[in-house]
Amino acid sequence: MPQDFQASCLLNPLPVPAYLWDIETQKVFAANDALRQLFGYSEEELCKLAWRNLVVAEEIITAQRAIDVGAIMKAVRWHWRKKERTVSGVTLASRRTPFVDYNGRVRDVYVALVLNVGRDGSVPAMAAFPELLK
Repeated sequence: MPQDFQASCLLNPLPVPAYLWDIETQKVFAANDALRQLFGYSEEELCKLAWRNLVVAEEIITAQRAIDVGAIMKAVRWHWRKKERTVSGVTLASRRTPFVDYNGRVRDVYVALVLNVGRDGSVPAMAAFPELLK
């Protein structure tokens, strides 16, 4: 069963890779099938990873600053490591928002959508996953 079934039900219908990231724990706590397919991790693996293990070393300080700034909604290009250790450019749009989990706990989260993927982040996510549009 997913880490948070309710969150996965919310994310899985989306036509682009998406996840919820808990600000308190600084970990992913739910991801849709498209994100898992893109990066090669199971949901359990993603939820155990520290975000610093996904972002390339050169971008960790910038990523921490972006987390600290908070609720700015804009598309930002990052370079993330896939499970097999290759690097992929991803353009993310995220928004900080409260989320009520299946236990009724209010969590402060980022909802993030992957808008583009590829080495330079130039391939639209929907084009990278045409099977999700069927």
